[in-house]
Amino acid sequence: MPAARETPPWWLPAAWPAPAQVRAGITTRLGGGSRQKYTGFNLALHVGDDPSAVSANRVELRQRLNLPQEPCWLQQIHGNHVVPAAAGPAQPADGSYTTSPGPVCTILVADCVPLLLADFSGHQVAAIHAGWRGIAAGIVDAALAVMEVECRSRGDARCRWLVGAPDTLTSLYQHMAQGADYRTVLGATAG
Repeated sequence: MPAARETPPWWLPAAWPAPAQVRAGITTRLGGGSRQKYTGFNLALHVGDDPSAVSANRVELRQRLNLPQEPCWLQQIHGNHVVPAAAGPAQPADGSYTTSPGPVCTILVADCVPLLLADFSGHQVAAIHAGWRGIAAGIVDAALAVMEVECRSRGDARCRWLVGAPDTLTSLYQHMAQGADYRTVLGATAG
């Protein structure tokens, strides 16, 4: 029997009621190989950090979490574009989704909110970079619309979503599970 893997210091698993096959979480700056003002586990190539340190951090992410493939890194634009998760050059978008096992939906945040979506069956997931500009532009609507098309193509007449986010929006899932519109919940918590 293989030894259990130790949880990396930079990994916080999501605490949400997603199906077992959906793995989600958020990274911190603890550990990693970035130096100076980027000290820690920086995964962003666009901020001026040493690209070799960021690449080493990304390799560590993939290896320590045993990811099935390279994450779908995005060129985040603070808009409402959502793309299928695919490895390769960063696509200009603020969300990615997948309907099959393997692709890893990934977003980077500093002062924006990471939203993680999954359907109740775990057939599809999405990661959304939700800053105020993206929310105003309709990034959440865009992601849900893409996911709903897939849901309906499977013959699922009633699509239900799980939503996970860190501290500031922890109650969003509970409100949406009770039928509340996310815009109402976000409006009630803003400010």
